[in-house]
Amino acid sequence: MTVFLLGILIIVNYLSYRHHWRDDFTKTKAYTLSDETMKVLKDIKDDVKITAFYLEGAQGPFKDLLESYTYHSKKVTYRFVDPDKDPTLTEQYGIGALWKQGIPGVTVLESGKKEVKITENTEEALTNALIKVTRVGTKVVCALEGHGEKDILDAQTVYGYDLAKKALGDQ
Repeated sequence: MTVFLLGILIIVNYLSYRHHWRDDFTKTKAYTLSDETMKVLKDIKDDVKITAFYLEGAQGPFKDLLESYTYHSKKVTYRFVDPDKDPTLTEQYGIGALWKQGIPGVTVLESGKKEVKITENTEEALTNALIKVTRVGTKVVCALEGHGEKDILDAQTVYGYDLAKKALGDQ
């Protein structure tokens, strides 16, 4: 009987090691990625390297978010770099100027020769950057001017379309 029980335990342990499973049991599904993000992760064809420049201990929930991305796509890898401990790499990526401006964290996504930097640590910002770095081809949006249209670059007045420009860029 003991050998039988030991055999079952070994089989269960082996299966749990080979077939990792996880689920989000929170009421608000706080650790579940959106359907759009899941679709983007599923469609990734090239490797994406994420380098997050955060002070040690300041990674917080962003680390959990990156873990979710790497869990759902084997093409995505990440690492954290402490800008104080690795100033050479920080300067190599051009993060030094942003760091000195007081931005608490910068994340760089790379795929092939494309590179995108983000300063927000949200799922939306990360997924948008992932789309930008993996997209083949470029999209062009044109805006008219000179006929009384509002300025697309105007962020100073309520009549400018700066927020519309940002929303289009995020899409």
